[in-house]
Amino acid sequence: MQVAGKMAGESRLSDLGSQLSRIPQKKFHADMAVDMDLEQGRVLVPNLDIAALGITLKGNVAASRLNAGDSDLAGEVVLEGKDLGRLLKALNQTNPGDLLDTVTGRVRFNGHNQNLTLDPLNVRLGLAGKKTPKAPVFVTLDAPVQWQMDPQKLNVPSFSISGLDLAVSGSLTAENIRTSPEFSGSVAAAPFNLRQLAKNWLSSCRKPRMTGCFRKWALKLRLPVPPPISG
Repeated sequence: MQVAGKMAGESRLSDLGSQLSRIPQKKFHADMAVDMDLEQGRVLVPNLDIAALGITLKGNVAASRLNAGDSDLAGEVVLEGKDLGRLLKALNQTNPGDLLDTVTGRVRFNGHNQNLTLDPLNVRLGLAGKKTPKAPVFVTLDAPVQWQMDPQKLNVPSFSISGLDLAVSGSLTAENIRTSPEFSGSVAAAPFNLRQLAKNWLSSCRKPRMTGCFRKWALKLRLPVPPPISG
């Protein structure tokens, strides 16, 4: 990339190649078996294995009737990334590079182009670096998703987020997303120490006057929020 950038006179491409060359994990491999029949609209990828710059992607995909209006899709994808801080900084993403260290994700999908289900959908972020107290810290999201093209409805029957001394759970439904979005659902957070959370993650809030307050908070919210009572 450095050589190509210099030959083409593109300093940005050359600089990017120089930055990426400092990343320890430079190995790249791609292993993918594909069975394709375009006449029948069938694509099978029984084994997908790609790795580059510390990121690996593995899984399988099966699609049929792609040339029809009710194509079927099924499969599973697993993503894993390590030492992402160096990669993000090489891409001039300094702020997330100082925070994000690892990521793992898994999604299994099944359905067709009008109705698709993602279940399970799991994401786990590992936070580390100068801006992360008590590193490493892990944030986990578990949120199965159901998508219906008509009537443009997204349904998350239950979700949970844990990490950063927080435990949040709830549900969410969004309808008429492209035209006039309407949201409903609920969000709840288990009791947490707001003072400690602010102290760890907002340096400007580290003030002595906070020592006796904000120690125990909880949250419970239902959507849509009802209008205020008049009169």
